[in-house]
Amino acid sequence: MLEYITITKDARTGLVVALGGTEQAAGILQTAGGFLNAPGPRSDYHCLPHGLHAQEQRLKTTAAAHALMCPALPAPGP
Repeated sequence: MLEYITITKDARTGLVVALGGTEQAAGILQTAGGFLNAPGPRSDYHCLPHGLHAQEQRLKTTAAAHALMCPALPAPGP
């Protein structure tokens, strides 16, 4: 169970941030979308690196969202 994750663009800073989720979800955000772990005032969150163009933000966010919806399935048994 990956719990609920919110991925949004902060209107004030322009950063794409991801809030919530488990450690497994954090790993998926980092590997599939290139999100970085960031400490927050209430809890840790993830964000895309500063300076990405809008198209690159969209591609990375979409890749992370798809990977979160369909995490790797276990290999089929014999």
